[in-house]
Amino acid sequence: MNWFEHVVKRARRALVPTLIAVGMGVVVLLGAAWFYPAPERLERRDSTVVTYRDGRAAHVFLAPDDRWRVEPELRRIDDDYIRALVALEDERFWSHPGVDPIAVVRAAISNLRHGRIVSGASTITMQLIRLSRPRPRTFRSKVIEAFEAFSLELQYSKEEILEAYLRFVPFGHNLEGIPAASYAYFGHPPDALAPAEIATLLAVPQSPPDHHPDPDHVETLERARNHVADRLLAEDALPRGQRREVTPERLADQIRNTRVPDRLQAFPREVPHAAYWLKARFPERERIETTLDGGLQARVRKMVRAHRAEAYTRDIHNTAAVVVEHETGALRALVGNFEFFEAEHGNRIPSFAVPRSTGSLLKPFIYGLALERGLAGPRHLVRDVPIRYGSYRPENYNGRYSGLVRLEEALAQSLNVPFVNLAAEIGVDEVLNTMRHLGARHLRRDPSHYGLSVAVGGIQATPLETASAYATLARGGTPPELHLRRDEPLLSRYAKRVYSRGTVWLIRRALSRRDRPDFPERHRMTADGPTIAWKTGTSAGHRDAWTAGYGDRYTASVWMGNVDNTSSPSLVGSQAAAPLFFDIIEAIDTPPERLPSPPRDVLSHVEVCSYSGHLPDEACPHTDDVWLPTHSVPTEECPYHVRVPVDRETGRALTPTCRDNYDSEMRTFIAWPSGVQRWMSDRGGDVPTMPPYAPNCQPNATGHPPEIVSPPADGELVLIPGVPLERQELPLEADTPRATELSWFVDGQYIGSTSSRDRLWWTPETGRHEFVVVDEAGLKSRRTLEVR
Repeated sequence: MNWFEHVVKRARRALVPTLIAVGMGVVVLLGAAWFYPAPERLERRDSTVVTYRDGRAAHVFLAPDDRWRVEPELRRIDDDYIRALVALEDERFWSHPGVDPIAVVRAAISNLRHGRIVSGASTITMQLIRLSRPRPRTFRSKVIEAFEAFSLELQYSKEEILEAYLRFVPFGHNLEGIPAASYAYFGHPPDALAPAEIATLLAVPQSPPDHHPDPDHVETLERARNHVADRLLAEDALPRGQRREVTPERLADQIRNTRVPDRLQAFPREVPHAAYWLKARFPERERIETTLDGGLQARVRKMVRAHRAEAYTRDIHNTAAVVVEHETGALRALVGNFEFFEAEHGNRIPSFAVPRSTGSLLKPFIYGLALERGLAGPRHLVRDVPIRYGSYRPENYNGRYSGLVRLEEALAQSLNVPFVNLAAEIGVDEVLNTMRHLGARHLRRDPSHYGLSVAVGGIQATPLETASAYATLARGGTPPELHLRRDEPLLSRYAKRVYSRGTVWLIRRALSRRDRPDFPERHRMTADGPTIAWKTGTSAGHRDAWTAGYGDRYTASVWMGNVDNTSSPSLVGSQAAAPLFFDIIEAIDTPPERLPSPPRDVLSHVEVCSYSGHLPDEACPHTDDVWLPTHSVPTEECPYHVRVPVDRETGRALTPTCRDNYDSEMRTFIAWPSGVQRWMSDRGGDVPTMPPYAPNCQPNATGHPPEIVSPPADGELVLIPGVPLERQELPLEADTPRATELSWFVDGQYIGSTSSRDRLWWTPETGRHEFVVVDEAGLKSRRTLEVR
């Protein structure tokens, strides 16, 4: 065996252990790199960003570490910027394992040739490590960074590493990351960057203290940007048009002629109330995508601010405006107050989410229930006189009463008493259940908590909830799935239809009868009448003013008031909230020129009495055809027209038992309820009267007995000490279907008789008393009262 063979043999013997050692070393290296912890800084939370429906930032918060840092997504970063970044900083980024050997060799040769460091070999991954774990710039640090970069490449994808780099790349002060820099430098997201902007964003991180936008840095930033642009143009790494029609020289001139930013722009803070409200609801989300429309939000916010000065002079300091696209249920604009950045008057409270007394805002829904249940029609005459339910005495807002009024007109005029009566007939339970279906979320389970005040402001609701309720009407009776975030509804949707399309059409016709209150005669100047459906509400004590309604595409709800519950005489729905509502709805919507045609598949033309609006009987002299829901036409015949046999000579009423003794004929009379007659008579109004009975012609004791109105049904009267009893007299009143004489008895003692249109007065005595009233036919009613 010669020496050569001997050497080969020894080499072979040594090679196996060497390979094993190398292999084990590689395994150890890979294992160490695999289990080496990634930088903790990569786990830091970024700024929370609330976006508009198109992805643009609507509001940006500081990150928890007090830095402006917006989480980037590669799909939202301009591809041209990514290409330029890789070309400038790490041309083999997509292929190397965190360390670029070719760049290392090239940098070593270049540095040896020049005798000093003139070129580095840091990759994007190594730069990310240096940003996450700063160290002294030494050779040892370079080795550690290389290892950690290799470890990071094993644990993360290239896309994740690039996104992390784009999060933390520094831009001076507390500004980090490409999205934050793009907003602060140019006022827009980095999804579409101009060549000059790309060069600027690549130049600043090379020396943030010297290059960040500042009036003193303009020249240094320009030089750095132009130098970067020249390098990128040499690499053909800047966009030159879709067809590359722009020459490098021309593009270089364009970049040099573009001004560099000399100051930072404010981050978007356009929806502060909604943003803080959403951030509190979803504290773990760093990106909250909303359905808000940027253009719509800006217009509504501008109009709200335009009303601020006048509102302040009237001691109104808070407001809310909600706009819903009613077909989708998406919130398109949401303003929580006049001005978020003024802390006084509770301006930072998101008033759109605060429940307030609704006043008359919910009357259309009670009106709809009456139509749905067949209890009334739009032209029904209903009572509008003072009334008492136990200790509850509802009053009309203006203190005036009509006696009788058509139900549709009662809604248009927002009269309280007719709708309290209607709520009593429907039932408080039914009203509350309907409001729950419409989106009300602040109702108590016990109906007795509300009583009949549900009709006039006893229910509290937020502007969000009232907008949802009115959007139900705009959608034809089906509640929307109201949502502010694309993936989560704000209010759970009631899946069933609440009102028929026919009922909704009748509601809209009633709500469209009046034009905006600050320009009520406007429709006279145009060929078409008002078509916006709207309703106002004013809470008791002038603490809340509302207007809600809808046009062709959008539903809006506006509230004004004071969050500390301070009242103001100006807090009236038609005066405070309605002008802002109309400014909003007329600016964002295009109302139809006329009301939609009635849906004939769910509405029927029904013949009714022209006077009362009820189904006609033989006594009604005139009739009209009106639209009524096909499935719920009221069946009660006209209660106001009465055909009575009378003596042809004297005009006195006759009964069947004495009619043969007279020359008689049938005549038609209007008979008002005695309570209406009494109220009208007290005020000198004209009251239709029934003829008195002829001698020896008294009616039989059939029909409905008198209904005692006073004494009240609560059964107790408390006397005022020190006031003479004769000044505390109690009225004795009863309602009857037709005019008749009533006789009153107290504890069996006859007090007196009077027409049902009038009242008697009784001087109270302490103790328990029984009251009896008897009409001409002998029908009677009783009531007990405790006087103390």
